[in-house]
Amino acid sequence: MRLISGFLFLIGAIIVLQNCNDPAYFGTDILKQDSIKLNYIDTFQLEAQTVLDTGIVVYNYTTVPFVFNNRQAVGNFYDPVFGNTESRLYFQFKKPSSAIPANYKDGKIDSVILYLAVDTSFGNYGKKKDPHDFEINQLSTILDRNQNFVYNDYSLPLLGNLVGSFPGVIPDFTTYPRVVQGPDTNTFQPHLAFKLSDQFADYIKNLDTLYYNSDSIFLSSVRGLCIRQTNLNANMLSFNTSSRSTGTKMTVYYHKPNDTANYYYNYDITSILCPKVPQWNHSHSPSIVSSLNSVEKGNQLIYLESLGGLKTKIRLPKIKIPPASLINKAELVFTVIDLPQDDTSTYHPPLQLAFYKSDTILGVYNFISDQGGQANYYLAGGNLTTTTQNGLTTRTYSLNLSSYLQRYVAGLEGAEIFLKIAPVDADQTSTTGTSYASYKSLLIPENLSRVVLGGPKHKQYPCKLRISYTTY
Repeated sequence: MRLISGFLFLIGAIIVLQNCNDPAYFGTDILKQDSIKLNYIDTFQLEAQTVLDTGIVVYNYTTVPFVFNNRQAVGNFYDPVFGNTESRLYFQFKKPSSAIPANYKDGKIDSVILYLAVDTSFGNYGKKKDPHDFEINQLSTILDRNQNFVYNDYSLPLLGNLVGSFPGVIPDFTTYPRVVQGPDTNTFQPHLAFKLSDQFADYIKNLDTLYYNSDSIFLSSVRGLCIRQTNLNANMLSFNTSSRSTGTKMTVYYHKPNDTANYYYNYDITSILCPKVPQWNHSHSPSIVSSLNSVEKGNQLIYLESLGGLKTKIRLPKIKIPPASLINKAELVFTVIDLPQDDTSTYHPPLQLAFYKSDTILGVYNFISDQGGQANYYLAGGNLTTTTQNGLTTRTYSLNLSSYLQRYVAGLEGAEIFLKIAPVDADQTSTTGTSYASYKSLLIPENLSRVVLGGPKHKQYPCKLRISYTTY
């Protein structure tokens, strides 16, 4: 009898345990009472307009936050959709850093060579084999290191005589020169070598030794150089002007009756004595000019361009969701539009876009809250994504602004945000500290690129604000 009772108890326990695997068996009333509902909305009416990307501080080393770049664009770039962009570079260099000051007395200068390392991590943009006609001039005024250089809000006059003219330059990004000097072998980054004029060499030679007593005295006479491109082509170069690059310097080669030597004039990224100031000039096409500040045209097509070119102002709609709702995810999705006159084999869209919630403040962008106050753009997405479905390939950008939208609904943020091309290597650190490392985000170079996107009312590929939220 006990055996039968035990057997029946075991069978009953198994049945109960099987029923426990059904989530509706226990706690059904609790689940119904606290059920969570997920809702989706993508029918918001956005407004967009293409505007000039003004207010960028391109160099500042006098007040926090500091702004200076390691990599600089140089070129005179033709674009069939956007128009022409010229980017030139003004820079200064320090006196030789050797313990013994330069002394060319009783010597003869063989040559003065300006070396500029090409940026192998980014390379160039456009047609890689297009030749460049470069000119190098000497500045007629010193680069004021106490000045905030705001894009296109300064004039830097040049001396009339050229320091060098170099037509038909086609950089080689694959050759790393090796130099053997005694027991040492040095490998240098790919670079361009510009032999400066004999007149400039004589000018350096004839400086009194007094000018080598300090950098400031030296710079009062040798005021720096400007490199620019005179011909129009479809290629933009990027130079590495950091003192840490193995290839960027100016070298004076000279000899005396019983001696042959050289002096290196360095660039120093950590020195306020060596500004590197770019200047960007845009001549936009008629279609771009007619689209500026137009909501009507911006709702069809929006344009983004680097080097202080174009950004997009987006106005968010009034968003109504039930009280006590939580936004799970909010993203803006944009589709790349290939226009008939474009050359997609040459002009490529950027790898990443980014949101800012206001214009620049002292050269530092005011990041949306989804980036946690940091220059880490990857926290908010915005990467270029390519998908192919039914033989049709589309390229899109999806940018997260969940936190910003939650704050916007609560009245803590404004209705306008700006869409721009994200800089190269944008996954940097916060700008809240005071050490050099804390300002790495301000060393981000421009991402040489441009793109056309569908606006909110584009017939085929409108941009969409997609929101999913939870109600309890």
